[in-house]
Amino acid sequence: MGQLPIIIILRLHCFNTNLNDFTKHIGTGWIIINDKNEVILECSSSITEWPSSTRAELEAILLAILVLQIGQRANIFTDSQVAIDSINHIANIWR
Repeated sequence: MGQLPIIIILRLHCFNTNLNDFTKHIGTGWIIINDKNEVILECSSSITEWPSSTRAELEAILLAILVLQIGQRANIFTDSQVAIDSINHIANIWR
């Protein structure tokens, strides 16, 4: 059995520069790589309603987890302590 796949969470802030259009969105995504640093799977999406960096991080983490096989484990890398704390809080409720 090889090493656990690695999930890297990505976040990109995009704000419309047109002063007459207050639309804001945040791009988010993730990649899953194997122990040879080969991309196994990748995904990107956009949040347009009430965008926030935490929502972007949580969406990317959730979507990445959803594509894992049942029982599969992975290492998830993110720079959002708020997202990590939120997931730990929810996990403690379900224990």
